[in-house]
Amino acid sequence: MSGSGGKREGAGRPLGSKDKHTTAFKDLLTQVYTALEEKEDAGLQVWAEKNPNDFYKICAKLIPTQIGIDLPEGKSFSLKIE
Repeated sequence: MSGSGGKREGAGRPLGSKDKHTTAFKDLLTQVYTALEEKEDAGLQVWAEKNPNDFYKICAKLIPTQIGIDLPEGKSFSLKIE
């Protein structure tokens, strides 16, 4: 055996690229969502109207809890949420 293990140059997916299975699953979910939304008696809005607490719980989980900002040295940033 050569080498001592560890990370090889160019091995694996590039950093930040998506797994093909994840991408395919998200595409499938989009197709199903679109098909459901086209029905008058189904869809997210109908479900949300019947289940407002669950809908808002899901919405709340989608709100970012952290924001990372890289600023040039000597620059500042402030954010006011009312």
